[in-house]
Amino acid sequence: MPTRGAKKSDDNEAEEATDDAGAIDEVHMKVQEAILLVRGLATNTSRALAAALVAAGINDDDMLREVSAEDVKQVMDNLAVYKDGAYPLLLPKNIAVKLHACVADGGSPPRRSPPTSARTASSQHTTTSAAVAISSIKPTARLAEDGDSNRPGLARSEEFSYVHIKPYVPYDPRLLQAHEELRTNWDMTKEAAANIGFDIDTLVKQSLAPYLTRNMGTTVYSTYVKPHLTKEERECPIMIIWQLLSEARKVSELALSKRYSALLQPQRATTIAGLTAQYQQQVDEETELRLHEFVTDRKSHHLKEAYLVMCSNYPVLLTKIEIAWQASISSPVEALTLVRAEIVTYFSTQPEARPSKPLPSNAPATASTPPMAPTIPPYPHRTLPSGRQMGSKLADNVCRQFKARGTCTYGDSCKYKHDTASVLMLTVKLRL
Repeated sequence: MPTRGAKKSDDNEAEEATDDAGAIDEVHMKVQEAILLVRGLATNTSRALAAALVAAGINDDDMLREVSAEDVKQVMDNLAVYKDGAYPLLLPKNIAVKLHACVADGGSPPRRSPPTSARTASSQHTTTSAAVAISSIKPTARLAEDGDSNRPGLARSEEFSYVHIKPYVPYDPRLLQAHEELRTNWDMTKEAAANIGFDIDTLVKQSLAPYLTRNMGTTVYSTYVKPHLTKEERECPIMIIWQLLSEARKVSELALSKRYSALLQPQRATTIAGLTAQYQQQVDEETELRLHEFVTDRKSHHLKEAYLVMCSNYPVLLTKIEIAWQASISSPVEALTLVRAEIVTYFSTQPEARPSKPLPSNAPATASTPPMAPTIPPYPHRTLPSGRQMGSKLADNVCRQFKARGTCTYGDSCKYKHDTASVLMLTVKLRL
């Protein structure tokens, strides 16, 4: 029968074993996070390499401080993915540097650590297939071209940020709430935005931030974002979006007034393609001015008049716009929606052709079309006695030597004519 002392000793050994396992797991996660910072490594490869390093005995901070590039190389050579030595020459050294850095300051990672909740989410993503899914997300929507230096529009900036955030929402639902706060709270300070971004999952931040900066355009990024944020802040997608929206809102009242005047005086469309482009430009500009609260529902009548100016070269469409407006005139907002629907339906169903000219106000409407000119068949060419068509160029295909001497040194193998009649006919024509 075991004594009380023996039972206590067994409990202590079990507790020590549990503590050792927990410490090894902590080192495993630390190594994995450090290797994830190395560029050029896939997520699955980073996870496998971290597990192999820990299994090789690098399972505490002292070992991480002493690990060398040669040690890392030996572990990599034993992995299936690197069995042929197919990796960059300096990759083992880069991994060793990252491992040293993760324990340089008391065992803390080289970058600022997120709070406990974010650390837990990052760890879960790192050890599951979600990490692979996050690394495979590659947004491609562009805000502006690389050489475009214009201030980004507010509507396009909001759409650009939402399109980039949406694929990452399944892995951190807080992104949608953060985007909504950034979009609606115009008075949000940089500190408040930093607090929101601090809780976002680490892997999501590392994946999303580079695509935001890359797809907004080189000039836009270097002009409106980079000078106003530190390097650490530019690694947070929430801070990048906050700065982008802040710059998009910096539009003067005078500029908005000029844009509203241009909105009410659009150009007249002359083609179906032009009508389509002009309509889309009107809608985009109206959306932008509404975000700046410069266009409200009370101005629906003026917007309808602008559409009439734009479509003035299409009498049929003008009639449809007026009918749609009068059908819901008691609710200008609904009436304007019907007007837009009529315009879209019209240019979506009409073939590309020149618009009909608007009729004078005193001219009666008629549905008849002008008669088309009859088609005249081409006049047939007359054939000359020589076989050549009248009007065609005279072709001299008679051998020059035969024409001058009556004989040819090539004989029957000559590729030109040796016909006496042809020589006489050509001589007569030249004399005439």
